[in-house]
Amino acid sequence: MVSDERGLYGPWYFMYKESQNSEGLAYDPLARKWHNFVLPFTLPTAGPVAAFGGLVCFAENSDDYMLYLCNLMTRKLAKLPGPYEQCRSDYYAVSLNIDRVSKVQSIVVARSSRSSNDYSEWSFSVDTCSSHSQTWKNVVNTVLYGWRGGETSVICNGIFYCVRHSTAMVGNRHDECRLGLFYFDLQMEKLEIGTLPMPCPLTCVKLINCNGHLIMVGGIGKADVVRGIGIWELQAEWKEISRMPHKFFRGFGELDDVFSSSGADDLIYIHAYGSPQLLLFNIKQQSWRWSQKCPMVKKHPLHLFTGFCFQPSLHVAPWSN
Repeated sequence: MVSDERGLYGPWYFMYKESQNSEGLAYDPLARKWHNFVLPFTLPTAGPVAAFGGLVCFAENSDDYMLYLCNLMTRKLAKLPGPYEQCRSDYYAVSLNIDRVSKVQSIVVARSSRSSNDYSEWSFSVDTCSSHSQTWKNVVNTVLYGWRGGETSVICNGIFYCVRHSTAMVGNRHDECRLGLFYFDLQMEKLEIGTLPMPCPLTCVKLINCNGHLIMVGGIGKADVVRGIGIWELQAEWKEISRMPHKFFRGFGELDDVFSSSGADDLIYIHAYGSPQLLLFNIKQQSWRWSQKCPMVKKHPLHLFTGFCFQPSLHVAPWSN
């Protein structure tokens, strides 16, 4: 997104009306309004996996795991080059980046699969593709012991960060966090297993690039019970920048260990899948507030609400082959 569009739009939030449907509502935080919004295409098995700088990346959850780039405002869509590998993986983590100077668009995909009958042994690979190369390149191919890659990742300041999960069946300590990070330097093409501990036991972790700052949102607690939601920034260590006030946390009603969080610029969106209520946290202002009431209603007990944050832009187009 170009600089003048940040002040004009701010990051929006799209919420699906029904799963596997292109129709939904988009929330404009500046106008504080919900707008009827239809995605530019309908792929029953496709869902959003990454967003950055005016583009959203969708993955078609088929055997080939095809990726698409889309500008939701101009409705331009591009199918990325063919599959980098035919084999199916258990977990995918996808990140998108647009270089501010060169405008090169880059996609990074981390894949994790069990490599044997031993649950503690997992294969882990990282593939990259860009609008400059137009081809996939495998940059990491290794076997992990005791850890596997997850489905949460982000690119921030030239580093690809991916959440890793412990494969130990039982933790060593009651307060042990079973999560960590992989770091991959995109320029040096070097993978590191981060040793920096998580701030506390966490669930439903999401990594977000907010103006070049690596932000983490996570549910505080374990054993499928979320007792709070915190926001941290990665500095020399994880520094807590805010914790959801109890009145907002209570406003979600019954909250299990699954909730959604995403964001961009200075804004973070949080909502529970069981409710259309949307909560906003402004990093710069250190303020929490509800969005305007969402017009959608829960139709039945199993009706789930899913969505994602995107940066509306009229000046960026997905690359074409």
